[in-house]
Formats: sequence, structure tokens, C-alpha cells
Amino acid sequence: MDNLKTQIGGKGTVRRKKKRTGNIFEKRITKEDIDFKNKITRINNLIENITDDYDYSKFKLHLDCEFEEIGNSIDKTDLKKSFKDDYDDIKDDELDYVYRLLVRDIDRPLSFNDNYKNIKERFGNDCIDIMNDFVRDIEISLEKKHYLNKRK
Repeated sequence: MDNLKTQIGGKGTVRRKKKRTGNIFEKRITKEDIDFKNKITRINNLIENITDDYDYSKFKLHLDCEFEEIGNSIDKTDLKKSFKDDYDDIKDDELDYVYRLLVRDIDRPLSFNDNYKNIKERFGNDCIDIMNDFVRDIEISLEKKHYLNKRK
């Protein structure tokens, strides 16, 4: 009887992990990323619906002024360490830098870039708040314009 041994909760099958080398893990998509992408998609659709040339040119002028203000408000402290070299580009031409950052296609209809990760990895929280406020304001103004045109 001593030779009989009962195995409780035994070894079972052995699973071997595959050795993974050089994997690049994607960063987790957050609620902020999804909200930003949805807002940008909505804005791009609203911009496509602007048919009047006068309204579109007023919108572009307003956008240029806002972009220049955003470029002026970006300070060296807002840039993260790895992007400190961008500061010279910002101060040389604020409008061009912000256009490259936020706009995907400049041709009519203008379309915004929905890559929130790019903005997040370049800037600190203060500048991200400025960008989010800008996107929210543009979305609200375009929705109002769309609503007013629909009522006419």
C-alpha cells in the first residue's frame, strides 16, 4: 500500500510560453481618443456640408486666426522633452505648424486629422486642453450653423 501514491491536482499538460522578442505593443485606446475621433469625424462631415463659398471663406478665416492663436499660446514648457526641437518650428511659423498638426487635407473641403495620440505625445496637459477646447468650439459653431441653415 505504501507504493501507491495518489496525485491530487497534478501536473497535467505543460504549457510552454513562446518566447516573444521585439514586439511593439500598441498603446491602449482611451475614452479621450475615441471622443476626439468622433468629434473630428462630426466636424469633417459638417465642413463637407458647407456649400456657400462666402460661409466657407469666413470659416477658413476664423480657422486661420484660431490656429495662429494656438501657435502663439504654445510655450516651450508645453512641449515634452523629446519634442523640444519643434519649438523653433512653432515660433518661425505658428500657423504652418498647427496646420500640419491638426489638418489632414487643406483642399476644399478641409478635413481635420483625428490622431489624438500624436497631440498627446507632443504636448503637456495645458496645450492638450487648448486643443480640446478648440475642437469643442469648432464643433459647436458648425452645429449651430448647420441647425440655422436647416431651419430656413
